[in-house]
Amino acid sequence: MGGGKTTAIANETIQLAMSYAGTQLFVGRRYSNDLRNNTAKEIFKFLPPQMGQEEYRYSSHYNELLLKRTGSIIYFDDLDTWKSKFGPEYQAVIIDQA
Repeated sequence: MGGGKTTAIANETIQLAMSYAGTQLFVGRRYSNDLRNNTAKEIFKFLPPQMGQEEYRYSSHYNELLLKRTGSIIYFDDLDTWKSKFGPEYQAVIIDQA
């Protein structure tokens, strides 16, 4: 059992995206499988329960989660290829277990 780092990261990521409209956040992890199977899943758990699927959009092609209510976007990528995502101006870069 872990120490709760991923859970804390997930909670903080959603809080930032919900609190500041238009925020662009980058969430990275060393390996893409760990990112998808652990970090991203945990982030989805922290979406407010009253938020229906019509209020957010996840694109597996672009690895991004758009919160329609605030216009905030959470980008997901592994740390080997994240430099290819230097285009957007991120307000936060969040690394989970590099």
